[in-house]
Amino acid sequence: MALRRDGSAAVLTLVGDFDMHTVQSVIEPVEELLQEPPHDLVVDLSGVDFIDSSGIALLVKVYARVVREGEGTMRVDRTSPVAWRLLEVCGLLDTFGIDGNGPPTTG
Repeated sequence: MALRRDGSAAVLTLVGDFDMHTVQSVIEPVEELLQEPPHDLVVDLSGVDFIDSSGIALLVKVYARVVREGEGTMRVDRTSPVAWRLLEVCGLLDTFGIDGNGPPTTG
């Protein structure tokens, strides 16, 4: 996980497995970020190999804090095919500003 803040914008990059075990290591830095929510948050899931409901729940929580409470914006800029598929199944593509034309291709 990498978190970079530049003024009122921030980029959160997640890699590897994003599940109930690894979410625990992400919660503290994300909570620190949300003390003063960025106006614009970009999330990069292109390096995510696996994501479960815990990962989705954290993304929805962050979205609620940044967009609803902080009146900012949050979008998922890049996804792995695995992350794209789960976000599609959960009905979150539009919420996170993801193109619904299909998962990214590798190659």
